[in-house]
Amino acid sequence: MRFFNKLSIVGVLLLAASPAISANPSDQKSSASMRLDPVALVAAVVKVNPGLTASDSLARAAKAKVGSAGSLPDPVLMWGIAPNTVGEQEIGARQQIQISQRFPWPGTLNLENRVAHSKAEVADLDYADMRLRLVETARSTYAAWFYVHRALDINTQERTIVKRLREVAEAKYASGDTPEQDVLSAEVELARIEDENLQLESRRSQVQAKINALLNRAPTAPVAPPAPLPPSNPLPLETVLEAGALARHPALQSLEARLKEASDRIGVARKSGYPSFNVFAGYNGAMDPASKRLVIGVGISIPLYRGKYDSDVTAASNLRDAAAASLQDARSELMAKLISVRASVEQAASSVALYKTRIIPLAVQNMAAAESDYRSGSGDFTKLIEAEKSHLLARLNLARNQADYFTRLAELDYQSGGALLPMAANKENLHEQP
Repeated sequence: MRFFNKLSIVGVLLLAASPAISANPSDQKSSASMRLDPVALVAAVVKVNPGLTASDSLARAAKAKVGSAGSLPDPVLMWGIAPNTVGEQEIGARQQIQISQRFPWPGTLNLENRVAHSKAEVADLDYADMRLRLVETARSTYAAWFYVHRALDINTQERTIVKRLREVAEAKYASGDTPEQDVLSAEVELARIEDENLQLESRRSQVQAKINALLNRAPTAPVAPPAPLPPSNPLPLETVLEAGALARHPALQSLEARLKEASDRIGVARKSGYPSFNVFAGYNGAMDPASKRLVIGVGISIPLYRGKYDSDVTAASNLRDAAAASLQDARSELMAKLISVRASVEQAASSVALYKTRIIPLAVQNMAAAESDYRSGSGDFTKLIEAEKSHLLARLNLARNQADYFTRLAELDYQSGGALLPMAANKENLHEQP
């Protein structure tokens, strides 16, 4: 069954074709069904990541121990024989049998059970926190996957533009209207774009390996190209994010459970310094007459050496204080991180809007004007190449800010306890062009 589950995941993620995005819009449309979206990646990572599986097993083990916590110790059965009576025909071998049960001080078992429940809760919450972090990592890696593919696509398109400009320069050079330097400048720009392409291909391989590591697969296993990133949405108010994070973040809840466990351990340490009781019943065949042979009784421990018990209580109290301080520190750090990350999300969203509404249109106009001037003979080819570089940089910065927005949003989602990017998202929304 696990084999078929893995096959279903591979079916979502693998492509038969090359993982590079085609520059042909019709090819992109025909391959849209084979694209990887963030929801599919997150679902697959959560399902097969071995680290998360290990954490889940630890949580299950902690839960299993709850059943034995707070139980009475096993009763003790004792048997003995008087060896000198063995073989005596008149009285027979005299034997003794006794069963006893120890009872801790009242309330001890209940406290031990509460400690075990707290440990199981900690293990569960640690799993939830690890899962939330893994989701953040998967989404951030997806953003990098989106950017590198978008950058490669832009690189290909810019190469086509520069080749066209080189043809214009070659035509003007052939007619004697411009110097050979214009053609050489175009060649230099083409070489630079080719070098950027090599760097992007290397980066693509690195991100591909990271995705495969999250999926517990071979580093070079093919991964489908990304679908467009989801559009940005208004963020909740800071007060709403803070209240939600304090109430539901699994890392904080885990520390709260550890504090509860540490507090109960103080009670266990204190009660260990109280007497325990031992109830027993037995039959002593060595006693005469027969009416004396049945024995019942009770024993009690005498905790005389108070130093060791007091030390245990002091140690438990210090651990409780440490747990309380850790919880307070984590709350403060989380609130500071939450505000910082929220600001970075807003900044990335504003940058995306600025590039889409002003910088990109201006870069397009600037390049068009520079090309028009050059074709008419009133412009300079150096200015045209600079305009092309500005156009390229603007498009790359837009893609980078889009990826950065999604990365920061994934981080904010983690800091808020998983309130912003639910696992089950609207697929149509995910495929809208940002």
